[in-house]
Amino acid sequence: MALSRTNCLRTTGLIRSVELLSRISSPQNLLEANKLVQIPCLSLTIVKKKPISERRYKTPLKFLPKHPFMEPHIEHNPEEITKLLKEYKENEPVSTMPNPYAKPYKRCILCQHDVKLDYKNVQLLSQFVSPFTGQLLNRSITGLCIPMQKKVSRLVKTSRKLGLMPFMFKDRRYVEDPKLFDPLRPKNFSKLYNNLLEKMYS
Repeated sequence: MALSRTNCLRTTGLIRSVELLSRISSPQNLLEANKLVQIPCLSLTIVKKKPISERRYKTPLKFLPKHPFMEPHIEHNPEEITKLLKEYKENEPVSTMPNPYAKPYKRCILCQHDVKLDYKNVQLLSQFVSPFTGQLLNRSITGLCIPMQKKVSRLVKTSRKLGLMPFMFKDRRYVEDPKLFDPLRPKNFSKLYNNLLEKMYS
């Protein structure tokens, strides 16, 4: 008789193969058809994932010990608190004390001597013009602050539009004047700028 496998039930190391007949007439035929057959098979283990709370914490959050300073039953001595506050205030930096590491405020030549610029003062404006190209020298050479550099640039343009200063070169009358700064050595300012300002405004 042709038997067909319909079900496999797993037990300890054994798999019971239940072969059913196409037609079962009585329970005895069913018992005769049952046979124990040892079949080699791979054992599968299903690992159930733990919940997040158990994975991250060994104990639940509600049973974790609290920090001692958060407990309300702790009492503080007011004398100790005042003593600690006094020591804390003594160690604080003085607010009125000047910063010993602060750099001195650096002012440009024009701001330092409070020079009033005018587009008619061609001799002074020519100090900030290159003798070779006639272009306005950069702040890295002149050492002027940003507001004064913009003001000098605006006055030079105005003076040129009115025909007081040439465009392509420096006025030859002021080429041999003592310089406020050396274009070839921009960091080493000339020592004669005080004398020049005194001569111009004396």
